Amino acid sequence: MRNVSLKLWSLLIAVALAYFVHSQGNSSVMSLIVPVELQNLPPERVVLLPQSPQAQVTLRGPSYVLSEVTRNPLVFRVRIPSDTEDRWETSLSAGSLSLPPSIEIVRVEPAKLEFVFDTLMEKELQVEVPRIGSLQKDYRLEEIRVSPAKVLAKGPRTEVSLLETVNTQQIDLRPLTTSETFALPLRVQGRFVRFAPEEVQVSVKVRAIQRERRFQDLPIVVLGKNLKRQWTPEPASVELKIVGPRPDVQKLEESAIRVSVEIPAQVESAPETKSTSPAILLPVRVRLPEGIELVQVQPSEVRVTGSSENGGSGNGAPK
Repeated sequence: MRNVSLKLWSLLIAVALAYFVHSQGNSSVMSLIVPVELQNLPPERVVLLPQSPQAQVTLRGPSYVLSEVTRNPLVFRVRIPSDTEDRWETSLSAGSLSLPPSIEIVRVEPAKLEFVFDTLMEKELQVEVPRIGSLQKDYRLEEIRVSPAKVLAKGPRTEVSLLETVNTQQIDLRPLTTSETFALPLRVQGRFVRFAPEEVQVSVKVRAIQRERRFQDLPIVVLGKNLKRQWTPEPASVELKIVGPRPDVQKLEESAIRVSVEIPAQVESAPETKSTSPAILLPVRVRLPEGIELVQVQPSEVRVTGSSENGGSGNGAPK
């Protein structure tokens, strides 16, 4: 009898607990954002609108069951008919959601969704490089080369068909004084168009404007190893014509130019007779700063005469 009473009490407690759990007083209402997944979309088609299809779903049911629902994200799965045209409307069926029997769907907003489709299209486009400003007055723009010169655009026909070219980011020419290469991304055109590749290499070839300049009466320095004689060039100076970038040529000073002749070792060591001094015809050498080129030196050769007296311009300095 005693065990029977315990069993009856246990049964009453279980029934009361179940009634409490499933009673209206223990139910909750919850709203969720549920994404819409399209199935059977042909590979040559693209969805224009909506870009992120979703609906707000309001659920009602026991609190502990609702808490379990949120752990497994819900998805509306919609199958697209094979004969769908550019616009298609569908209802969001509550039956496509996998929910426990104790959960009631109170509301789905919106209950219907309209989709806008388009056909995918590919098109080759020429790449263009917009410029800001211009080069400084002493420089000339010789070439802008893009690699690759064309890219492949892919997207909806309504957008891609309108494109003829695609622009990169702008290049500012104002600070450029040398040739440079830039990696520039392509500018987005349209909401759905994509490019392959998305970045191109742009080489900007800049050349300084050239200027010629003449220098007169530049002294000739006599060079050689272990010079013991005094060597005298005739004439003692030359006239130069040089060319180079205009900014560099304009600021070039005579002290930066070195004009010289070099006495060969065998000439220096040759014996000197009583009647004549050693003499030799030597080419004139000109050393210029980097970027400056020699156009002409006059004369290009000079006669150098040696005497036994030391202390002249030949000081044994290496060339």
